Amino acid sequence: MTELQDQLINHGYVTSRVLVPRQDLHTQTLKLVMIPGNIRHIRYTPDSGKYIQRITPFPAREGKLLDLRDIEQGLENLQRFPTVQAEMNIVPAAQPGESDIVLDWRQSRHWRVATYLDDTGTKSTDRYQGGLTFFLDNPLALSDLFYLSGGRDIHASAGKGSQNDTLYYSLPFGYWMASVTASHYDYVQTIAGLNQAIQYRGKSQNLAVQLSRVLHRNADQKTLLNGEIYRRASRNFIDNTEIDVQRRETAGWKLGLSHHHTIGNATLDTRVTYQQGMRWFGAQPAPEEYRN
Repeated sequence: MTELQDQLINHGYVTSRVLVPRQDLHTQTLKLVMIPGNIRHIRYTPDSGKYIQRITPFPAREGKLLDLRDIEQGLENLQRFPTVQAEMNIVPAAQPGESDIVLDWRQSRHWRVATYLDDTGTKSTDRYQGGLTFFLDNPLALSDLFYLSGGRDIHASAGKGSQNDTLYYSLPFGYWMASVTASHYDYVQTIAGLNQAIQYRGKSQNLAVQLSRVLHRNADQKTLLNGEIYRRASRNFIDNTEIDVQRRETAGWKLGLSHHHTIGNATLDTRVTYQQGMRWFGAQPAPEEYRN
């Protein structure tokens, strides 16, 4: 019986119980009874913040079997921002086998600003790069995230430099996560020519829609399935004349599987991805494809 109880706990059913009812010794059969641990109510403490909905980020549901993995996933969704603190308690209810999940959720503010300065740029467009990112945490009360990021060169002289902008939004719903990313990148560099300097510049745009699903999780492991549909476009110019053979308009999809495993004080992360190009959203073959 202890082994059965341990199995329930290991699978996340921490409020379900295995009991031994009154036995009839004449049958020579041991009978066990399992009392399922169900969720009666999911509620917030009186001191919790009011700007949050539990329906989308929290996979556990009232009246369903209490699974600790559902609660862990919900807490992960609720406290995915540094501006949020979330705690959970399981409180016994009046009826045997029933429990209430009591959440304490607090958000200090709804926005953040982050800056960066590094030397990851190239010599041709300026080595030193800087940028600013503005975050909106939980803007729709769905534990969602929005951010706008912009960066550029710091000390570039005339004739060289780079600039990038990124727009991102993500929304969790239970074990799922949906996100959209749009980005734009421009650069310019000047190359010494035979008689005069030649300006070489380019620009690219990227749009991606991602959807991921937690397939399995326990105390030490988590496995995710990731899918993405994308579109990319890039163009390059020499002295304002486009280089047609370098124009790219591509689209496609990706499918990946990732696994995170905690082993003592160490972690193991693995990922495998398959990518397939498609003629979607106006995607065009590259010029070299016409020659093959």
